[in-house]
Amino acid sequence: MNVDRSLDGLRRLLADSPRPETLGAGPFVLYGAGGKGRECLRLLRTAGLPVAAVVDRRPTGPLDGIPVVGPDDLTTGRLAADGATAIVTIFNPDVDPLE
Repeated sequence: MNVDRSLDGLRRLLADSPRPETLGAGPFVLYGAGGKGRECLRLLRTAGLPVAAVVDRRPTGPLDGIPVVGPDDLTTGRLAADGATAIVTIFNPDVDPLE
């Protein structure tokens, strides 16, 4: 997959949807705080969609004002229970491989 085109599907969904909020129930949660996570955050914000948190194995400080939390953080569990929609924004599987 071309790095520059990895979020094209989300761009198309946001452009084609008459009401972007119908793309997910509740706020969005991004998994991955790298470059693709930041790009996805910008796309969602531009569309007026809420992002509640970014989940990353190596949490850091906030990302553009959005909290970055670890997968085991209580916030992650609460967001899942509340129906947040997750978007995986990891591009390089060598950085964060599946276990």
